[in-house]
Amino acid sequence: MSNLLGAGFARLRRSKCLWFCLAFLIVWVIVAAGDRQMTQTTIGKDGEVQKQILYEDLEKVVFSFLPYLGFVVAIFTGIYMGAEYGEGTLRNKLIAGYGRGTVYLAEAVVCASAAAILCGGALAVGTPVLLLMGFKLSVSPGVFLGMAVSGVLSAAACSGIALLVVTQIQRGRNAMAAGILVFFLLVVLAAWLDNRLEEKEALPGGWMVTEEGEIVPVEAAPNPRYVADPLARTAMELLEEVLPVGQGIRISNRDLEHMERWPPLSLAVTFAATGAGALLFRKKDIR
Repeated sequence: MSNLLGAGFARLRRSKCLWFCLAFLIVWVIVAAGDRQMTQTTIGKDGEVQKQILYEDLEKVVFSFLPYLGFVVAIFTGIYMGAEYGEGTLRNKLIAGYGRGTVYLAEAVVCASAAAILCGGALAVGTPVLLLMGFKLSVSPGVFLGMAVSGVLSAAACSGIALLVVTQIQRGRNAMAAGILVFFLLVVLAAWLDNRLEEKEALPGGWMVTEEGEIVPVEAAPNPRYVADPLARTAMELLEEVLPVGQGIRISNRDLEHMERWPPLSLAVTFAATGAGALLFRKKDIR
């Protein structure tokens, strides 16, 4: 196992794809920072024009890539495992006498480490850059650290899901496309859950102009899209939090309720996906 991990991490250090993906996420954060700055212009009593730069909260900018991190992880995992298949590395490991479960576990550890490097590296570089640009935290350092830990572990969970998908397909491009498709569906599901849970209990009242031109008040009405059933609401919240991309949406929106249970949920998803992938890999025909 140690030899497999050593070879995997050595390959990881030389992976141009890994460092390209990391650079892409860092650029994402910096571009998002430029997009979240606003210049406010005011004119004083003496006619002097004054300009002031308004900054969005740092944590909202630096975590903006999290809902879409699964796509980057799927691309890296597809390319990495495609090379493992294409170059015959996986087959050679099995010929050397390593068990299929051991080989898969080593690949899972390497890919999860790569996902953690992508997320942690983007945060580690992006945070000081944003601080130098003038952005400031609106949460305590402890809460920010908790958000970062949750983000890194959700990235590892994304890796477990991506590896489960791509190891079933030996062609690199097809594997990458399948991984992207899976995460697209997960993002759609997580976004739908988040939107439903954010629905207000009642539609606000207001004023309406009738056909006769009269202005009449409109009373507040119950929102039919609001999830009122406590059991259904709890189930939807838990499902969103189980999904790594759902956690990413929560973190990027700073909706941090129940954040303490996100790390164990991410670990559970990682272990479950790795276990399922190992079972399928035992029956996989390696060519």
